[in-house]
Amino acid sequence: MKTERASLAAEVVLLVPCLFAIVLLVVYAGAVTRTSFQVQHAATSAARAASMVSLKESQNEALRVAIQLLKEHDAGCVRARVDAKRIRLQESSAVKVSVSCVVSARDISLLYVGGVTVTKSATSVIDRYRRQ
Repeated sequence: MKTERASLAAEVVLLVPCLFAIVLLVVYAGAVTRTSFQVQHAATSAARAASMVSLKESQNEALRVAIQLLKEHDAGCVRARVDAKRIRLQESSAVKVSVSCVVSARDISLLYVGGVTVTKSATSVIDRYRRQ
């Protein structure tokens, strides 16, 4: 009888931390997925905004819009990087914006999980009637 109790206690001592670690990893995976959607939204919005302004202003506008959206939606980025460049299509030009975000692991600091980098990009055709 005593060995069964000791065996049960040992199983609980081993299983509870493992289950807790699994729950924390699921929470972190959800945070990475949520951040991925928000980074994609920021890239799309930044590309559209950059396509509406002059070429000189496009990089600054893309940066401003992307960072603003990531902050507004509390994306959980430790570091964010925005890159906008003009690309040539067959008969027109476009702006391609890439947004990178290192996802914070501060919520699961009990487990050491290195920062995951999420990178998304979007392209928007330059509006012919934009402000020059």
